Amino acid sequence: MSVGGVRVTSLLRTAFDCMRSLPADEALVVADSLLRKTGRTAWWLVRTIKDAYCGWRGIGRALAVARFADGRSENGGESMARAAIIRQGLEVPVLQQWFFDPVEGLGRRVDFAWYNEAGELVAIGELDGACKLEDADKVGKGGATEVLSAERRRESRLTFSKVPVVRFTFAEATRDGYLRRLLTTAGVSMREPGAVWARVRRMGTEEHPVMVYDRVA
Repeated sequence: MSVGGVRVTSLLRTAFDCMRSLPADEALVVADSLLRKTGRTAWWLVRTIKDAYCGWRGIGRALAVARFADGRSENGGESMARAAIIRQGLEVPVLQQWFFDPVEGLGRRVDFAWYNEAGELVAIGELDGACKLEDADKVGKGGATEVLSAERRRESRLTFSKVPVVRFTFAEATRDGYLRRLLTTAGVSMREPGAVWARVRRMGTEEHPVMVYDRVA
């Protein structure tokens, strides 16, 4: 296709090339970004890649990543943290869940939420970043103190959900073994051994997805 008179690959082709060649965590950043930009789902991405690039080299790797793609991931840091969760064999969280604050009478959104097989909330996860504190003086007169106070107040409201609220940094998320110990202590379960990054073979419909996959390394 042509953009500004320059011949380039399409958005889908570019994403596919990245997903089949980059390390899995970086590839997930690209896949999440594609879905966020297009408003599509992982089911659509898997189906489209299979239809458009069947038989291409690296398609299995791309499909392994596509299965976990989620456009609700707001930035690369969240995508990389989720990739670490997947790589360490932990249950994959639901992203950007809303919880009602009975004190303020408003909703509060969290980065990650884990549920058990019965659909019961198990734990809430928040990815901490230094940018909030570094830019605190620009946010308001209270500076870093006000930002920290607001974060503590927000976390106290989340505890009304009566589940652990787990905070971790990007560095902690990517540290081998640390995130596994942290989240399993909070009650997050491990997935089936070996089913870390999985290649999808067959799926149902977008409204009623059925994921059947092979275990891959």
